[in-house]
Amino acid sequence: MSIGSARETTDCPNWAPPLREGSRSGAFSFGCSSEPRGSDPMGLKIRLARAGAKKRPYYHIVVADSRAPRDGRFIEKLGSYNPMLPAEHAERVRLFEDRIMHWLTEGAIATDRVARFLGKAGLTKMPTWNEQPKQAAPKKKAQERAKAAAAAAAS
Repeated sequence: MSIGSARETTDCPNWAPPLREGSRSGAFSFGCSSEPRGSDPMGLKIRLARAGAKKRPYYHIVVADSRAPRDGRFIEKLGSYNPMLPAEHAERVRLFEDRIMHWLTEGAIATDRVARFLGKAGLTKMPTWNEQPKQAAPKKKAQERAKAAAAAAAS
């Protein structure tokens, strides 16, 4: 049976022939679905894609499939982030709020850094994060010795 004749016998309006075995492009379609191929929002991420020159970083805020490369294929550009500008500069983080809200309602998940940007802009709840431990801080025994030395000095 050829692919053309299989297409004529199926009742699915969005049917697509299966990809060749070993092919890496696209997704394999099982059965019929009412949604066109590639419209599943399950793996969408709002993340940073690096641009700019060496040692001069510039990032685009994009919505992309989570399996796509960091700087590769994306669906839509949602803003930009220029870390070279001062923190209080208005152009440091630019966001297209209406498109970001659209993709969040579609099920896209923001990465940690982008979630901070969205929280500061008031688009989502500000994420919580744990402070990194200080590697140079004195360890437990050194803290005990310092307490003992302070107690001895006080008496």
